[in-house]
Amino acid sequence: MGGWLSGAWISCRVNFSDGSFYTAYLNGSIDTSAVGEQKLTVKTDWFETEVTLNVVERLSTECPGHRVDYNCKCSICFEFAHNLDENCVCTNCGVISHSPNENCVCTNCGGTYHILDEDCVCVNCGAVHNFVSNVCTVCGAIYGLKYNLSEDGQSYSISTNSYANYLTTLEIPSSYKGLPITAIDAFYNCSSLTSITIPSGVTSIGRDAFSGCYKLIEVYNLSTLTITAGSSGNGYVAYYAKNVYSAEGGSKLTTTDEGCIFYEDGNTVYLMGYVGDETALVLPNNFNGKAYAIYEYAFSYCSSLTSITIPSSVTSIGELAFSYCSSLTSITIPDSVTSIGDYAFYNCSSLTSISFEDTSTWYRTDDYDDCENKTNGTETSVTSPSTNATYFTSTYYNYYWYKN
Repeated sequence: MGGWLSGAWISCRVNFSDGSFYTAYLNGSIDTSAVGEQKLTVKTDWFETEVTLNVVERLSTECPGHRVDYNCKCSICFEFAHNLDENCVCTNCGVISHSPNENCVCTNCGGTYHILDEDCVCVNCGAVHNFVSNVCTVCGAIYGLKYNLSEDGQSYSISTNSYANYLTTLEIPSSYKGLPITAIDAFYNCSSLTSITIPSGVTSIGRDAFSGCYKLIEVYNLSTLTITAGSSGNGYVAYYAKNVYSAEGGSKLTTTDEGCIFYEDGNTVYLMGYVGDETALVLPNNFNGKAYAIYEYAFSYCSSLTSITIPSSVTSIGELAFSYCSSLTSITIPDSVTSIGDYAFYNCSSLTSISFEDTSTWYRTDDYDDCENKTNGTETSVTSPSTNATYFTSTYYNYYWYKN
């Protein structure tokens, strides 16, 4: 490999007239691709002189042997020479030093480490933000949210991207990069979202911004906007809500240690969803000693769920509650359940068995009011687990079911 070195260390076999050999600072330039005589000034710890060097062989461009201080800085080449363990921690000085490749993956420990500019864009791989626990450590951005600068450059609006479906509870920040967040544009179809906090600076919410957020049961409103439960105003933010509050401590949601999200209002209790990682899930027998209903969309898209045990305290199963649970193979409906919403097991492609503990008298209907009033339904046998699976996933997947 050819080129020139100037004022740098090079390990060469250099013969002086007296036959001695030195590795020295170069004050001048040496052609690394050539051998033979070259004139330059050589400076060592003992002398400085102009000499004619006879370069016999080029060996290395690296320091011939590091001599480090307590900070691991070499006294010969003045570079740092750490002795890193498998976690990239130096066993000598304790510093953490990663060696990321072109994809920002450390070649030593395998972690991902970005070098971000002022816009939170990695100068190495181009990735945006450095998320730890879904929050950017540099600018505070929340994973799944988009921050849109206003035309006058004085504020931000906020919306979501395709990665926002992981969100279950969201507290929208009041500012971003030192500027207020004043508008909410779109959270359309965030099907896992159960609660949201609207900061004080928000003055507008886009039309239909929260349409399709069927599980958004609770809104904490700190703004001056008038937000009412059941209203389609302000982008449907509270259209599905049962609790809108503006004072701290007004939440009725609880996430258990097992990852079950419950909503409790007096004697009314809903299981809203699950954020744990169990694949064979056993639901709690009760919540605070009370029976509960499985809310609509509660386990929708839980694709890793292979089995679920429903206790006898569950009173109903909401629409689309287990939709798209593609790994679910069987389920037993306890006798305490008196109604099942439409599409409850829609697209459960592996489901081959649905057993009913109470097979006495079940009815199906494609009319919601008939299900609510338990009238005008068609009596349907539920004695065969395999036939039931066909009913709920295919033949009558869009029907409501109830028993008297």
